[in-house]
Amino acid sequence: MNGKTRDWIWIIVGGYLAYTGVQLVMDVMDQKPEGYIGFVVAGVLFAVFGIGLIVYAIRNMTKPVEEEPEENEPEEIETSAGEGEQPETSAPDNAETEEDQEESGE
Repeated sequence: MNGKTRDWIWIIVGGYLAYTGVQLVMDVMDQKPEGYIGFVVAGVLFAVFGIGLIVYAIRNMTKPVEEEPEENEPEEIETSAGEGEQPETSAPDNAETEEDQEESGE
């Protein structure tokens, strides 16, 4: 399943959840059964979650697609050294420092 199909499914599911949540709140407010506050909270959560899914999917659909670099083109390597400065080099990992040599008695 490609990205666009998945996004459309999220939009449909989000719309269904939002619709169900709003209908639940409207029905409960008309009838006001015992313990209706729990149904109202559930309906609001359904609606908020559904709207969140719709927003997420729309943002994914409108996000620009990043192009993958071609294999023939070398990637640019950025260095932290400015013009005229030599890049910093680090000592090899297996080299002992002066402190290590003093501790070992060499």
